Amino acid sequence: MKPRQEIDVLQDVLRFIKEKPRRNRGVVISTYLNDEMWRKYRARMVELDLIREVEGEIGKKVFEVTPKGDELLKLIGVFKSIWHSFPPKSGWSKKPFKPWQEAVVKYVWDKGEEGFITRDAWKFASEVDKISRPQVTLFLDRMVELEILNNNPRVGHGGRSNFFTLRFPKGDFESFLEYVRPRLLKFSGKRGKVRMTDTV
Repeated sequence: MKPRQEIDVLQDVLRFIKEKPRRNRGVVISTYLNDEMWRKYRARMVELDLIREVEGEIGKKVFEVTPKGDELLKLIGVFKSIWHSFPPKSGWSKKPFKPWQEAVVKYVWDKGEEGFITRDAWKFASEVDKISRPQVTLFLDRMVELEILNNNPRVGHGGRSNFFTLRFPKGDFESFLEYVRPRLLKFSGKRGKVRMTDTV
């Protein structure tokens, strides 16, 4: 696994566990992290005090992120934000979005400051293309990292949900598209599909 892939996996695992304490079988599994590799990662992350096993609500052991793990997650976010702030290479702006990506971007624009949750964006994208919810989640996460969206999580009857609002000054849609396309397409296809179990 390449160093960048290691960072991506580490960020995905910490972010997913932070969102909600997970049982061992309910942790993120991606192309880069299969069951066998996760067992090694788990032991190493516990050893480094990034995650810990605690008693869950129903008496079963779950993993939660430690303060040290939370700090590392923030540092990874800062690093990526700086790294991706460099202007994209010429030619990116000419590449088209996939149908589901275009649908998500349009949905984000239409909602603006009104805001939305991941599930609604995923349902909207699913109407135009066959797409998994985790893929939409990662796409929205990138928009937060690139300061296109704000994320203000809310707690409701169904638990904690990410709540996104548009951070980009709302002018015309074409200008918005011209700005976000080259930045977002830098992430397209860079990672394998992610399968999440035990989702909220």
